[in-house]
Amino acid sequence: MKAISLSKTQYYQQLSSVIDNALLHLYCQIATTERFVPITQRNAILSRFLKPKIKNMLYKSINLRLRLSRCKFI
Repeated sequence: MKAISLSKTQYYQQLSSVIDNALLHLYCQIATTERFVPITQRNAILSRFLKPKIKNMLYKSINLRLRLSRCKFI
């Protein structure tokens, strides 16, 4: 029973970490420009950030969730 709980905890920690880092990356990219960044360009920034994460074996447990969220950005 504890292993399942730990697995879920690790899953949500990894997912939270990737989401936090993706949003920080997006905000830093937007902050470097002085102009308004449209939604399509924001989605492209997020997609470019998440694409390597899908191929990384470290995030294997959240791989499906990343693929689904990346598809929404495209």
